[in-house]
Amino acid sequence: MKTVAAPFVNNSVILQFAELGRSGHLAHAYLFTGERGSGKFTTALAVAKVLNCEAGSAPAGCVCASCHKIDAGNHPDIFIIEKPEEKTEIVIGQITPRPSQPYQPLLPWLSVKALEARVRVVIIKDADLLNAEASNAFLKTLEEPVPGTLFILTTAVLRDILPTVRSRCQQIQFMPSSYSHLAERTQSGYDGELSSKVKAANTFIDGFILARIDDKDLKAFVEDKDEARLLIETVLMFYRDILLVKMGAGASVLVHKDRKGEIDRLVLKYSKEDIIAIIDQAARVMKGIKEGFNVKIALTLLKEMI
Repeated sequence: MKTVAAPFVNNSVILQFAELGRSGHLAHAYLFTGERGSGKFTTALAVAKVLNCEAGSAPAGCVCASCHKIDAGNHPDIFIIEKPEEKTEIVIGQITPRPSQPYQPLLPWLSVKALEARVRVVIIKDADLLNAEASNAFLKTLEEPVPGTLFILTTAVLRDILPTVRSRCQQIQFMPSSYSHLAERTQSGYDGELSSKVKAANTFIDGFILARIDDKDLKAFVEDKDEARLLIETVLMFYRDILLVKMGAGASVLVHKDRKGEIDRLVLKYSKEDIIAIIDQAARVMKGIKEGFNVKIALTLLKEMI
């Protein structure tokens, strides 16, 4: 098993999993989606740590035996699957034994009881690289959850994940890395440097998410690319908060703690699938802004979904 050093871990997601672990409400499989560099894989490793930390919370730099082994890449109850260096995809031999293939397969490992962990964790990095055979073999495992085992798949290309695999996972959307760092800083409250961001966020929540707007307002957002980008960042983070509450997280993990009343109301309005669809559409609008496309139609559809 490899260890990968990366600069970013999404603490909001970590807090969410810590709470789910304490409450006993962990699902058996999660799909971390978002652009490359948004911290999906390192966050998955951190989830494994927080669920198994001997100190109870896996603080940064924890040196308990469990956290140390995960950091060193030799924990016996953490299994990582990623594309072999000599391959262009994840192959079936990494899921189930195949003659003359040099990989440690997942299924025999799953058949043995955990040696140390409270929760065994299987991480599939870039799960969109699973080939058809490997996807179908892995699907059978998802269809029959293994007690005490958590599966985390990561991908930057959601459309390439087998739909039947997607449907069996709880999806967690990761924000672009530039805004994720801002989100992390907002956990402890906004300071002077970010005060303008807060004012803008609350203006967008009141004026776009919670209010009725017309074509003139949409046109203004589209014409000012910086304004449009801040708007979509706000939508992404606000609906990320709604999704967290929908999944049982408490107020401590929210970015927009000051809007908890509106968040609770919207949690009742939307299904989990509705919230994920809004987040996905907002991500498409953001991509259109970055790539210079005409985003008015996408932004109009986003507002209709809201």
